[in-house]
Amino acid sequence: MSKIKFSENFGGEKTGIRTELSLIHFMEDATHIIFSPALDLSGYGNTESEAKDSFQIVLQEFINYGMNKKTLLKDLENHGWKIKGGSKSPNIQSPDLAYLLKTNTELEDIFHTKDFHKYNQELLIPAF
Repeated sequence: MSKIKFSENFGGEKTGIRTELSLIHFMEDATHIIFSPALDLSGYGNTESEAKDSFQIVLQEFINYGMNKKTLLKDLENHGWKIKGGSKSPNIQSPDLAYLLKTNTELEDIFHTKDFHKYNQELLIPAF
């Protein structure tokens, strides 16, 4: 599959909001990079496995910080996510590819100059 497809099927559950986060793996020199265009977060390592582990840490810190400071929904909006409804049970939609390519020069560069592959990771945003 050559296109990135962002899941827009979010469902609030007692444990939080589940979604699928699209990630891009590519190489920069000899470094493996995992990049989330919808969150503009990256992890890196000497192997793809190390890069995935690094990304998990970065993602967890992003969520923890946003939850602790009560800024997670605002941070998502700042990254182009659509938030509707109240903070108790928000309806959240990830930004579409056209928006991300237009607003994220790093993503545009990856698409035009790098060999990459895309995969999805389930993401659980804790209940507010």
